[in-house]
Amino acid sequence: MKVDPPLPTKEYGSRGRIDLVAIAPKEKDGSLFPISEWPLWVHVAHLFIDDPESRDELLFEEFESIAWAALYRTQDDAMRKTI
Repeated sequence: MKVDPPLPTKEYGSRGRIDLVAIAPKEKDGSLFPISEWPLWVHVAHLFIDDPESRDELLFEEFESIAWAALYRTQDDAMRKTI
């Protein structure tokens, strides 16, 4: 997914501009499509390739894990940090 504005590289210790990231469920049995449990904890990775949509796999050197995040059902839930 594209991030606009880009994330600050200094804060995340990443190399290059962070404007393209991938997210993946933290738990092995977690799912993004559909999300069945809220909030969903995810890994956030900075991608070093331009065309992730055309790929089935990523090589270890093509991304860097930069954060964990929680996906909430609504913005209000996120602001309240509730399910």
